[in-house]
Amino acid sequence: MTLSIFKNIDLNDLSLDTVIYGYTISQYLLALLLLLVIFVIVVGIKKVLAVVARRLILKYKKHVIVELFRSSRKLSMILEFLPFYVAKIVLALPAMIEKAIDFFGIIVIVVSIARCLNFALKLILRRRLMPGRQNMTIRHTIEIFSSVILWGAAVLIILSNLGVNINTLLAGLGIGGMAVALASQTLLSNLFNYFTILMDKPFVVGDEVFVNGYQGTVCRIGIRGTRITGSDGEQIIISNTDMTQETVKNFCVMKRRRKVVMLGIRYDVALEQLKAIPQIVKDIVLSVGGVQFQRIHFKDFAESSLNFELVYYVAGSDYEHFMNAVQEINFKIFEEFSKRNIGFAYPSSSVYIEQAAPQNLPPLQEN
Repeated sequence: MTLSIFKNIDLNDLSLDTVIYGYTISQYLLALLLLLVIFVIVVGIKKVLAVVARRLILKYKKHVIVELFRSSRKLSMILEFLPFYVAKIVLALPAMIEKAIDFFGIIVIVVSIARCLNFALKLILRRRLMPGRQNMTIRHTIEIFSSVILWGAAVLIILSNLGVNINTLLAGLGIGGMAVALASQTLLSNLFNYFTILMDKPFVVGDEVFVNGYQGTVCRIGIRGTRITGSDGEQIIISNTDMTQETVKNFCVMKRRRKVVMLGIRYDVALEQLKAIPQIVKDIVLSVGGVQFQRIHFKDFAESSLNFELVYYVAGSDYEHFMNAVQEINFKIFEEFSKRNIGFAYPSSSVYIEQAAPQNLPPLQEN
């Protein structure tokens, strides 16, 4: 009895030295045994890594070392590709198949290492270097650029191992990069200043700022410019270069807001009432919560008023809360002054006419 794959080879005469398709049966059996052993080793290593990872997680929970150990499992692709190399070593495969195994082997190794490094970099940024939501924007940007650089280097390594002359490629990229840089100086300037803003943090999203004559709330920090929502709801876009070169007032870092009030009192006020004004105003300011009184003084004699200068602080940086406190103080001052008949002055002028006494003039003489 014969089979077509053996071509004229009698099954009864088969032995370990019988050659089938250019290889002996012993070579086939050896290759199969090695593949089986390697498969068992790979499965065993993966199970051991899984058990060790679970124990470390239970013991150290979310420790960075544990997460890095878990990221090493991304290298398991290399172990899974190992049987193909064994087949290449044991069996004298055609040159085309051997090149294909080498090609995919390089890709598997480089991609696995790149994945592991990328994961480790993101993990270190999120857990150690830049944790928290306040660093999310800059962390995300660094992750994007680092991923581009890492995977670009991986592609160059793969091309280099495939026989591609990357020196010529890099030279071409360098010349092209210079041309692009010259053509996009403004864009690159905004890009560098974007990183300056993210690193230095003169303001963050949600801060109320005043810059270049505009005031509003920062709603987005982009690569090209910063977007601010104005007080009327309009969107203002200012380039990152201008944001770093102009003077920026950030109201959200204020722990308190200072208010200076000039109280103009009429000149016809009684002296006792005039002397009582500082204490009256001080008591009013201290009666409002979240307000710190600093001083009040009779400052000067103006053309139409007696001026008192009042200075106090309102805790916090919220502008609406500040104005509510100012309004409450103003209402109470007006109410108290009205009760005491203390009038507020307004621009005016009074003209006093004195009647001159008649003079004794000599009578007129007739000529």
